Amino acid sequence: MKHRSPIVHIYMLVSAVVVIVAAIGLYDFMYHLTGSMTDAATSSREEVIVQNQDQSEADVITSLYRSTAVDRSSIHGLFIRTGDAVTLIKAIESVGTVSGASVKISSISDGQAENSVEPVTGQINAVVSVDGSWSALIRSLKLLEALPYQSSIGHVSIGTSVVSGGKADSQRKWQMTLDLVAPTL
Repeated sequence: MKHRSPIVHIYMLVSAVVVIVAAIGLYDFMYHLTGSMTDAATSSREEVIVQNQDQSEADVITSLYRSTAVDRSSIHGLFIRTGDAVTLIKAIESVGTVSGASVKISSISDGQAENSVEPVTGQINAVVSVDGSWSALIRSLKLLEALPYQSSIGHVSIGTSVVSGGKADSQRKWQMTLDLVAPTL
């Protein structure tokens, strides 16, 4: 067997160390490169997921907006425009002609109480008096509840009196008073 000189051994040893260091360096470089590429791919994937969710939410909102177009166009009919109480007054007075009762508006206001410091905005308050037969009162109440506005009725009081015509046949007369609140726009 031939003996090699120590220089060859040192050269081979140095070459082996350089190859090992290069392999470790290359492994470290590839490890970090793979980690950064994985992080970039994960963040890109998350961005795509978020964008898809945003797009699907936008599609849902858009379809909801389109499907409520008819409802949104009719909402103005449910409210009385501010300063336009005449339409409400005419609607209340027309109840009397339809029901056969005498309908009168005792008072109407824009929602501000006399002693109130702050006004209650967004509504019209009316006190309505109805006189007539029992059936006319009930028809009037139903018609007032069915006004084409989102109005509410409260404090309904019903009373009766006897009206005599001078003969033995006396007739009952019914009275009803109620508070009607209608929202304004």
